[in-house]
Amino acid sequence: MRIETTNLILRTFVIEDSKSVSDVSKQKSVAVEMSDMIMASESEALDWIKMVNSEEMSNKLTMLAIESKDRKKCIGYVYLHSKSELEGEVELAYAIHDDYQNNGYATEASEALIDWAFKNKEYEYFVAITKPVNLASQKVVEKLKFKRIEERIVEHDGVEQPFYYYKISRLDWLN
Repeated sequence: MRIETTNLILRTFVIEDSKSVSDVSKQKSVAVEMSDMIMASESEALDWIKMVNSEEMSNKLTMLAIESKDRKKCIGYVYLHSKSELEGEVELAYAIHDDYQNNGYATEASEALIDWAFKNKEYEYFVAITKPVNLASQKVVEKLKFKRIEERIVEHDGVEQPFYYYKISRLDWLN
């Protein structure tokens, strides 16, 4: 799959992304939010890429590399997946390497993936969760017109923690 935006290409991961994927996963801003996805080595990242690209996983999630058109390299990832901690609701999530943050890339990539998914799949809505201290992610989901519904307690790293819970419907997105 491939989706192009003004500045980015969203695409299936390739083997050459393994170093970038490992680097992104270890960035402090990413590791704190997605500790279950830290990949300590390129080898771990390569195994992860193979798993994400497998036919079995492609039926469970849509996960794409975010490639900078200018740099011609993977600078992060964006995905939609069923989150067990949210009773199987489909969550939008993203990660951008620290060197490329504050350029609107998370918003641009997320917008493109959501638009593609609502137009090509049968989803009725998506959710997003952010920690109350993660102001950057709150700005991203709010720019995408997600509505903050409530604060929820969600298990993260074995500890129940507060998260803001956001939602956007197909109807609201397409109007």
